[in-house]
Amino acid sequence: MNDLPWYVYQQSLLFLAAMHYPTDFKKGVTLKSYNALHRALKFKKPRDNKFDDDFCAGLIALQMTGKDSHFETWLWVWLNRVKPPKAVKMVDKIALFAPGILIAVSIKWKKNPQKKWFRHAKEKYLFPLKRIKRSKRIESWE
Repeated sequence: MNDLPWYVYQQSLLFLAAMHYPTDFKKGVTLKSYNALHRALKFKKPRDNKFDDDFCAGLIALQMTGKDSHFETWLWVWLNRVKPPKAVKMVDKIALFAPGILIAVSIKWKKNPQKKWFRHAKEKYLFPLKRIKRSKRIESWE
């Protein structure tokens, strides 16, 4: 079985992911993206030093499964587990690539606003919606 070329493993991992059958497979550096996808499909703890790979894999897993709440919880736990400066950088990337997800994750954390990443997200990306009591006439608009 070790005589198979890498692309056979690649196609196998892609097929298993598409069928929502994540597996643990650790063979070679060339398959690390596919391993990240399988970890994300299982909502396993991501690697702290590989945010871009694991977040991208998580977004793909989200598209494949449609499990929004699972993904949001996975990301929320991840943000709360990493050190504050790194969490803030992660929030900046999430806001750039998936602002809707940042809103959903922030709503999950709204009850305890002490985390630095949450304050950063709120101050920089989330604007409180204020109701308009009375509409202005169009002539008075600035």
